[in-house]
Amino acid sequence: MNIVTSGKKILYQIRQDSLLTNSYALTVSNLLTALGGYLNWVFAARRFEETAIGLASAAISSMGLIDLITNLGLGTGLIRFLAHETAPRGYKLIRIATTLRAVLVILATTIFLMGLPVWGKGLAILTENWSYGVAFFAIVILNALFLTANAVFIAMRLSSFVLYTSLLFNLSKIITVLLIPVKLDVLGLLLVVMFAFVITTGAQFLYYLPRIGDRFVQSVRTCSNQIKGFLIYSASNQLADSLMVLPQVALPLMVLNALGPEANAHFYTAWMTAGILRSLSLSVAQAAFAESVAEPSLLKDKLQKALVMIMTTILTGVGFIALFAPKLLAFFGDSYSTVAASLLRLLALSVIPVGPISIYISALRVRKQTRELMILSIIWVSAGLSGAYLGIRLGGMEGVAKGWLAGQVIALVVIGMMSLGQWATTDRYENKTHR
Repeated sequence: MNIVTSGKKILYQIRQDSLLTNSYALTVSNLLTALGGYLNWVFAARRFEETAIGLASAAISSMGLIDLITNLGLGTGLIRFLAHETAPRGYKLIRIATTLRAVLVILATTIFLMGLPVWGKGLAILTENWSYGVAFFAIVILNALFLTANAVFIAMRLSSFVLYTSLLFNLSKIITVLLIPVKLDVLGLLLVVMFAFVITTGAQFLYYLPRIGDRFVQSVRTCSNQIKGFLIYSASNQLADSLMVLPQVALPLMVLNALGPEANAHFYTAWMTAGILRSLSLSVAQAAFAESVAEPSLLKDKLQKALVMIMTTILTGVGFIALFAPKLLAFFGDSYSTVAASLLRLLALSVIPVGPISIYISALRVRKQTRELMILSIIWVSAGLSGAYLGIRLGGMEGVAKGWLAGQVIALVVIGMMSLGQWATTDRYENKTHR
């Protein structure tokens, strides 16, 4: 009885703390996405050839590359501005962000496909058959719409909507990968992702987005031009957003071009598995960002609480992966377990610096310190990718992980020196809405 009572009390406390509620919703959502991606590739690896896995994973990484080039920081801008708007102005911001993203993604994808003979010969298959190109085009556009809708939900502190759509996306993907004919090869794997996006973005725009109206404020809090402020803030975050996503899509492409599709299949499974920890920590930092925007006077308390949550999650996950790396990879096949176990352990260790760095990023975003944010992102990405590049030249696939880990440690030290004194100023942050 005491256990039941304690459990109810804990659940009640979580519901009363919006940071915990939204952090857990985003954490579970990202866990579902990571787990769904993991299971999707496990089932795909059991049914499809390693070459097909390598090419499909590289194509999906390319989708991420296009997204980071075209996002214009609009997701960050929506989180920073949307919660303080009335419904008419809020929906106007959403329409502007959605239209800009769609137009830019269409242009960038067209240029990307036309330029594959120059910068992506390993993905020439996307232009050799029109059906491959159409599937890829659809995936990139739907992904942009999906991410824009999620940014709206996070901004309105409705992270439960992100959780529901994540569940729908991953269930759709897993069911489809089990049913898609193997003879479709790479095209089949692309159609799996496309179908899941069609189902999920349909639910987002037809069902969930119309339900956010009562979350807007009833009166405008400032007289400034919200559209101009939104676009300036978003654009100023573009470089930082793009750079911080770059390694997630660049490293698989780097391995593909240097070591071939089979090596990339092994690397991508380890990179994706370690990415579960990375996504969980970033989800808490993102929730802390949204919460701090809504209640800026509590910035320091919310970020400190978020840091404790992140580091607890990461260290627990690193220990689990250190013990069970071969068994986790065995689901993909014997070759994955043999080749990529030590690789996975190194990549898991590289997630530890992400915790404090992600919290510092949230503080800079709330306080609109975009210059410091850009400097931080340049240091972090330059150190990581430089280390990975040297590693692949000197040590092959495992060298990539060692170099990436070394770069993360170096970046953490440099950024830590940059942030000295920042925590002392957070408790003087004024309780006002920034435009």
